[in-house]
Amino acid sequence: MTRALIRQVENVKRFNVLANAPTKVLAEEAFAIARRVTPHQDFLRFFGVGDLQPGSLRFISTLSAMFPALQLWVATRRFDDVAHLPHQENIHVMLGLDATTTATNVAKAKLLMRKRRARFYAAWVQRDEFEPIPSWVSVVFAEHQMTHRATWTRKNKDPRTCMATVAGGTKHDNACAKCQRCFNTEKRLN
Repeated sequence: MTRALIRQVENVKRFNVLANAPTKVLAEEAFAIARRVTPHQDFLRFFGVGDLQPGSLRFISTLSAMFPALQLWVATRRFDDVAHLPHQENIHVMLGLDATTTATNVAKAKLLMRKRRARFYAAWVQRDEFEPIPSWVSVVFAEHQMTHRATWTRKNKDPRTCMATVAGGTKHDNACAKCQRCFNTEKRLN
């Protein structure tokens, strides 16, 4: 996963710059990203690799204010940091959990979901078919690597499972744009 690691390093460096950048620089960066993304899709996912840091919090806040029609899907396990994001209709925060998550972090996730309601939701990475999934989780991702998906999902999958993560399910290409559950409150709650 060399390309993913290289991208993560690039993102960390850029967000380090944006942590203390003037507001004008943040706005220019937000405009540049929106100009590249919006002709192709109306959402942007943060952190396929990496996680929140001070510069990314500032950038997400700026981007959400400048482009309210662009849905921002923020995947994180940094529950203390994510509380600093503004209450914006276009920010959707996926709180990442799994069977190894500490009780303290589960409690933090539940508190964030209560405070922020539908904009903050829990996602669970399921590693095997017998792993229990909490009822308050909105989205389940069957653990997979690239095209090697969990074979047990053919017969025994939770109905909340992302179809792009199950064996024989949706292809990854455009799966998120078609489903939209992770960045569309109405689809997630129905």
